[in-house]
Amino acid sequence: MRCTMQMGTGSVVRGGERRWVRHVFETSSARYEERQPQDELARDVVCFWTLHIDSRERSHVQHILPDLAADVISVDDGPPFVAGPPTAAMRIPISGGTAIKGVRLRAGAARRLFDASPVELLDRHVPLRDLLRAPSARAAAAHDVHGYVAGLLRQTSAEKDPTVRSAISWLAANWRSSVDDLSKHANWSSRELRRRFVAALGMGPKLVQRMVRVQAALHLMRARKGRVALSELAFECGFADQAHMTREIGRFTDHTPTHLRRLAHLAPRGFADRR
Repeated sequence: MRCTMQMGTGSVVRGGERRWVRHVFETSSARYEERQPQDELARDVVCFWTLHIDSRERSHVQHILPDLAADVISVDDGPPFVAGPPTAAMRIPISGGTAIKGVRLRAGAARRLFDASPVELLDRHVPLRDLLRAPSARAAAAHDVHGYVAGLLRQTSAEKDPTVRSAISWLAANWRSSVDDLSKHANWSSRELRRRFVAALGMGPKLVQRMVRVQAALHLMRARKGRVALSELAFECGFADQAHMTREIGRFTDHTPTHLRRLAHLAPRGFADRR
């Protein structure tokens, strides 16, 4: 239930003190707000977020895009659960009047917090209490999911394999490079590269690369306000050709590049980048 706002529908407001930067995206039916974490949590947390659906709405559909992140979520202050990283675009119906709070974890952070393999979390929703190692943590109340997850992170040890995050960053900066290029850059064999990615993220480097390329295309569309030729975009982001990009964007966003480009051109401020 990762709350990625539908593209082209909102506005952005920035404010707050120090690193607590506030972003608000609003539509006629929903208000999504996020805050960036303080310095000591930024290694593991993308943002703390809330989503409120207008009580006058019968139903709101939330469009969710894969971004390698897991979320810890509480709906109407109910028991929190973990939404593992999705591997394809999803549309989640939410009833009017619903209030949701969540913490979006950076790629790989879930492995440090939860007693589960990252593979077991892909495309799944699992009660948080079933994933916590310590009995005291399982018994604790978690109505304030923001504060609760922040406390858990402060109690955990350092990241076990920071090199995987470095590898993801390298893929994000080298869109046209191959997984073999990454293997050489990291000085790992292809088998070791896959083993480390699956252990940290639950998915192999090739799937990660596909997601990163799609995110890159969305980012460039937003940055250029939709004023970009699709053939040029496909080449720049490392797709084999425009048809290849169309297939990949369709799988990971459930939209066509033409539709997304139009949204970016018409309402660039709402074209939300979630990388």
